[in-house]
Amino acid sequence: MRLYWSKLENFIKYMEKMLISFHTCLDINLKKVENAIMCGFPLSSIHKVMAKLETNKINYLIVDRRNTYEVEEISDNKNLNQYIKYFKKAKKYVNYKIRIEYINHFMLENMEKEYMKDFINKIEKMIDERRKVSSN
Repeated sequence: MRLYWSKLENFIKYMEKMLISFHTCLDINLKKVENAIMCGFPLSSIHKVMAKLETNKINYLIVDRRNTYEVEEISDNKNLNQYIKYFKKAKKYVNYKIRIEYINHFMLENMEKEYMKDFINKIEKMIDERRKVSSN
């Protein structure tokens, strides 16, 4: 397995939406664009990101979309590749983050509705119960 990037002008984008899980390893922000989760970084940061990937032994490939996806950079750690390890570690985090953002958006969009007071009270009650359990 390898991390694929696409070079587009002055921005690097991940080509597969689940590769966003590497944002935890690389400290890259997530963004939702037309029902797809994207992340990327400025081209000026490429050497910093490549150093992190190499330190963590994650294979990567950078292609240039403008030149028929010509390979510009490749890293192959062979059997030392840690792609799957980091992918599994971060996948759960990313899935929870997306669900929490969806819930937050729903609540903000519907806060004027009558049922929201009861909804918020139930959420606060669950949070308080969790705090009591975890503090014991």
